[in-house]
Amino acid sequence: MTTPASGDAGAPGRIEFSTTDSERAIAYFNDVYRTSLRITGARDGHLYQHSGVDGGSFVISNVRVPLHIGVRRDPLDKLIIVQIGVGRIEREPGGVSERFLIGDVFVDSVPGLPATMRMLGVEAQSVMLDLGMLAQVAAASPARGVGPIRLTSFRPKSALAGLQWQRTVTFLRDVLENSEASAQPLIRGSAARMLAATVLTTFRRRDCQHPPPAGHHPDGLPARGASGPRASRPAGHRPEPRRDGHRYRRPLGLLQR
Repeated sequence: MTTPASGDAGAPGRIEFSTTDSERAIAYFNDVYRTSLRITGARDGHLYQHSGVDGGSFVISNVRVPLHIGVRRDPLDKLIIVQIGVGRIEREPGGVSERFLIGDVFVDSVPGLPATMRMLGVEAQSVMLDLGMLAQVAAASPARGVGPIRLTSFRPKSALAGLQWQRTVTFLRDVLENSEASAQPLIRGSAARMLAATVLTTFRRRDCQHPPPAGHHPDGLPARGASGPRASRPAGHRPEPRRDGHRYRRPLGLLQR
């Protein structure tokens, strides 16, 4: 049985999909994410699942993709955040290589950028959020202007921030699994705003209306010729890798246009 995920705020509902037919699964995921997914390695006889709740401007779901699957995905107009329960995901959005393991929370979809990934026997929780809701909540902040938002990391800014994200998603899913609650527009709207606010406090970001410090590129790196400790490096110096695998932090994409 399938209840399609919908971006229509007036048509929330439960999502239940399962099949062992790989072609049917590929067609379904193309419809859910509303983009072109070029998938390799999928075979019949293995269980593909997608279940969860549709809040209108957001979807919280559990996804099961068996085997070792390769995916090339066209750009999306939504933000997707994933927590892995089983398996591993390796991917290259915008030319940045990343590997995510069990328990990791990360930004899976950068608006406007294509992605190439490998999903290795994955079971994961996925949150898909409309950019319009994110922009609406961000614009309400008294400390923020009208400029776009740019995330500067795929991962939560701290372990505590990642834990708070997980707790928020679990709470909202529990609320919306109650059919009476999910039928109320006020509850769905409040849930969407809470989810968007949690995104903005979980991941490092920059308001692009405010210029970077003097002597720095817009992506937060020191400009050539700039003075200061970061600029005075010997020739051939390579920055030390960060704990999350990046050599430096780069912007991920604009979340408000």
